[in-house]
Amino acid sequence: MSTFQGNASGTEAVVSLPEVTYFDGTSYYLLDGQARLDFSTASTGNIKFKLTSEYPLSIIRPPFSNYTETVENPANRILLSFSVNFPSCTLPVSILYEIE
Repeated sequence: MSTFQGNASGTEAVVSLPEVTYFDGTSYYLLDGQARLDFSTASTGNIKFKLTSEYPLSIIRPPFSNYTETVENPANRILLSFSVNFPSCTLPVSILYEIE
């Protein structure tokens, strides 16, 4: 299950990502849980994964791009999508939320 909440000014959002693991060719990094999107523009910024272990900054705070929110039909659903740009790969994220 994933949750999403954005602030009124559109500069920050929090999303929970239940199953994210990044492999850089040598090490695996478990990035499950809450992450904060800090926007530089309406569609780009940096994502900050909340972790208890010490991972490199390029892993816990990579840039994101192509952010969109699309209201689906029926109107109580929102499709959220963006790309996380890790050092050695790009992870596309697409999540469909129901608004209650």
